[in-house]
Amino acid sequence: MGRLRWVVLAGCLLLAACGGAGGETRWATVDYRDFLQFGGVTYYVADHGVGRPVAPGDLGPRFTVVRGNPPESDAGRAYRLRDGDAAFVPVGSPVFTVKGYRPSFRLAASHQGRLRLYEADTAVGARTGADLLDLAGKVRYLSVNSGRSELARVKDQTRVAELVRQVLAAPVGPSGGRAEDRYCFVVFNLTDRTAVRRAFFPGTGELAPGVFAPPAFTEAVEGALKARGRSCGGKA
Repeated sequence: MGRLRWVVLAGCLLLAACGGAGGETRWATVDYRDFLQFGGVTYYVADHGVGRPVAPGDLGPRFTVVRGNPPESDAGRAYRLRDGDAAFVPVGSPVFTVKGYRPSFRLAASHQGRLRLYEADTAVGARTGADLLDLAGKVRYLSVNSGRSELARVKDQTRVAELVRQVLAAPVGPSGGRAEDRYCFVVFNLTDRTAVRRAFFPGTGELAPGVFAPPAFTEAVEGALKARGRSCGGKA
C-alpha cells in the first residue's frame, strides 16, 4: 500500500512533507495541494484513480470565480487560506457546481487544459458526515481498497444504505489519522459511476479527515475483508 501522505496532517494546505498527493506541486519553498476554498469549505481535487473522471456534461451552473492564488514562495509560511483562493486554478477562472450534488460537497474547475472534480475536505461548522458528504441515495456499492486495488465489496443495497446512513450521521471531529497507523480505503461507488474515496482507520473508525463512523461500520468493513481472506492494511 502506498504511503498515505495527505493523512499525515489531514486538512493541511501547505507543507513540504505533504507533497501534492492527488494534485500537483509547486516546487518552491512549500508544496501546495490542489485546493479550492469557498464559503468556509476547503475542497481538494478528487484525482484518486477510482470511478470515472468528471466530464463537461456533469457541470451545473457557474458557482463562483477564483479570486486569489497563494504565493509561489512563502519562506515564513505566513500564507493563510482565504475564501476565493485556489492553489492552481487561475484567478478569474469559473468554478462550477456538479449536477446532482450540493455545492458544499462537490465543485468542478479547469486548469492546465483539464476539468477537475473537487470534494469537500473540511468545512466551518461541520458537525456530522452529512455536512461534508452528499451521498444519501447515491451509492451503488462500497468497496474496500488497498491503494487502487479492490480487496472486498459490500453490494447488498439494504446494507449499503445503512452504512451510508451511519457515515452521514457520524460526528465530525479533529482528525487523528496518521500514515503509520493501520488503514485502508473505503470507496463509495456512486450511481453516476463517479466515486468518493476516503482513508479509513479501523482503530478509531475515522474516515479521514475527521468523520468518525460507529463501531458497526468498522465491523462491516472488516467483515467484508475477512470474507475475502483480507485485512485492512498494515502500517505504511
